[in-house]
Amino acid sequence: MTRIPASEVLDRFRAALIARDIVPPDPIIADGQLHRCNAAGARGRGDAAYLLHLDGLPAGGMENWRDGLGWQAWRMDIGRTLSAAEREAFRLRAQDASVQRCEEVARLHEHAQQRAARIWAAARPAPADHPYLARKGVQAHGLRVYRGALLVPARDATGVLHGLQFIGASGTKRILRGARVQGMYYLIGEQADDACGESSDAGRDVVCVVEGFATGASVHEAAGHTVAVAFHAGNLAAVARAVRDRHPQAGIVVCADEDRDTPGNPGFTHARQAALAVGGLVATPDFGPDRPAGASDFNDLHRHRGLSAVLTAVHGAGAPSVGMVGAEDVVRWHLHEARRLLAELDAPPALAAAIRLDTWLLNEARATGSPRVPTTRVYQYGPACVRDSRDLKAALATLTERGRARLRAGIASCAPPILQQTRAPKAHEPRETGMRQA
Repeated sequence: MTRIPASEVLDRFRAALIARDIVPPDPIIADGQLHRCNAAGARGRGDAAYLLHLDGLPAGGMENWRDGLGWQAWRMDIGRTLSAAEREAFRLRAQDASVQRCEEVARLHEHAQQRAARIWAAARPAPADHPYLARKGVQAHGLRVYRGALLVPARDATGVLHGLQFIGASGTKRILRGARVQGMYYLIGEQADDACGESSDAGRDVVCVVEGFATGASVHEAAGHTVAVAFHAGNLAAVARAVRDRHPQAGIVVCADEDRDTPGNPGFTHARQAALAVGGLVATPDFGPDRPAGASDFNDLHRHRGLSAVLTAVHGAGAPSVGMVGAEDVVRWHLHEARRLLAELDAPPALAAAIRLDTWLLNEARATGSPRVPTTRVYQYGPACVRDSRDLKAALATLTERGRARLRAGIASCAPPILQQTRAPKAHEPRETGMRQA
């Protein structure tokens, strides 16, 4: 392979960092190890990381923890298709980088979780006249206040606190640095205590999934449904899945932000994807012909047309439309999911844990394009029932016995034939309903 000057590699990698709103360090250390650096903007110190190596095919990656977009792999464009040996070398490098990232992220998450617990304990109940609540016209619903900012806790499905969102009097929002947010949510409503414990018949009711707290408060106050606040659009699908895992029989309504003035309408796009992922419905705010400038969510609708308009919109939720492309995959996926759910309901706890791990590993393998998943990632993002090392080993042993996965050198691998049998569909078939198509 033609040797590429190091200066050219560094210049291109520096440009990639800047494009991701990461401040390029001086110097950029290209030793194949993960290094912390700063994200652009105020309070961005230490909120990014990068990894770069120059030997062989120059490659690496970067992450800005402030934008919530995750890790971005990078390699030098050498102007031709990679050979099989180069692709394998790149894959192995990426795998090593993944292990480093998972270890670093786990450390950050642990530190943030400890800090979140201290801040939450020191905070006091939020007053009803807090400027943000007063401007949004909603109640506090269990929030606390710390140094003038509202605190919205980010919890997992078992109720464990992982992080905090701070909302200032002016409405500025930020997540506690290093906190885990993906799949975390804040629950509003009378089922909050139950949803943090064992599943019950209450799970057959409706649960709404929304982006922000004020939106969730308006939906709950209008419809009375339990609401899961996901914090941002990119987290809607993960939260919807967490709700579905906790309450398999619940009706899930994803209440979309209608970001029509933003390219790609991310609020609706992510809401539709979340609803498809769990067989749920999508509700959109209807502002009428006199839509205020900048109005996009259900709290805007609440303040513009009242809670009755919010209730009407939630009741008008419809199944997200699905084209015929991938219909065969849709049917295959539903059959697979039905078999999985029925097996879980009838299985002892140890086997149920193995079934959940099996499903998670398959989803992770399809998402990353590799059947190999580091156990560090399982501990951080996998099902809660296997995040203890003994439980994970037991579950993997069960899957190994059944020829579905194996564990070697800290890497859990899905069996390739299983991946081919249960490949994910491009979309989920919506439930049959008399409601409109969103």
